Amino acid sequence: YFNDAAFINSDITSYTNDAFSIYKLLNFEAVDTKSKVIIIPDGMINFIPFEALLSSKTSSPSFAKMPFVINNQTLSYNSSLEFYLNSKSKRIEDKILGVFPVFKNSGRELLYTIDEAKGIEKHIQGEFLLHEQATKENFLKQINDYSILHLSTHATSGDFINPANISFSKSTLSLDELYTIDINPNLVVLSACETGVGKLFKGEMPLSIARGFQYAGAENILFSQWQINDLSTSTLMTSFYSYYSEGKSAMFANRQSKIDYLNNSKISNAKKSPYYWSAFIFYGDSQEL
Repeated sequence: YFNDAAFINSDITSYTNDAFSIYKLLNFEAVDTKSKVIIIPDGMINFIPFEALLSSKTSSPSFAKMPFVINNQTLSYNSSLEFYLNSKSKRIEDKILGVFPVFKNSGRELLYTIDEAKGIEKHIQGEFLLHEQATKENFLKQINDYSILHLSTHATSGDFINPANISFSKSTLSLDELYTIDINPNLVVLSACETGVGKLFKGEMPLSIARGFQYAGAENILFSQWQINDLSTSTLMTSFYSYYSEGKSAMFANRQSKIDYLNNSKISNAKKSPYYWSAFIFYGDSQEL
């Protein structure tokens, strides 16, 4: 359903039936009275967007009216219960280092990433590396000077030969390189495709770019599970930071930005498909300012 934007919209009924069936199969109704839920997935369950499951059957073709899990529960994830319980980081004053290569005048141009940068800048102060300034060298030089790291760019999940990597204006940062970095930010936001996708090992989250940042020391990470749409991402990220900048937790801001997206009357029903809003999941705790 999430390999292509058309798959859900071309057969909404099949999606709603499967989204409810998986909800029942995984016994997620056992925690339906809990307003906040921590999910520690394993194996292929790492790739299920729980927020986009349906808590009851529906025949409605309107995505805004569907009983998505996100309407009633705030979800966050973690790679292990021990990691979650031992999380001790304190959220310090918000100051962002944003990376926006844009890739203008190329086949990889991200048309709405500048809108994303402008939207974020209205809510959070910091340093925004745009176009040719968005290099890996500039990012690594300043990586420990900011409490929020935001990367709006391209990424790949890797293959059997090449590790997962994330792109800068002139080079890439690989998963292997992240193992040599030591950081301790409030939050890392990976606004790029497939940053949560990678080779699976039992008892571990996928060996993805997100896992690399977690290994480097980031306890709170917002990342994507599939190829994302840069227009919907720009809308979601601007909304996310409007809440996060008020001191709300990332798990709250992530949920609320998606609810706002679903309730936005300016967005067509087709663009309210879970493909467009449920790609981003949050790994971490309910850290508030």
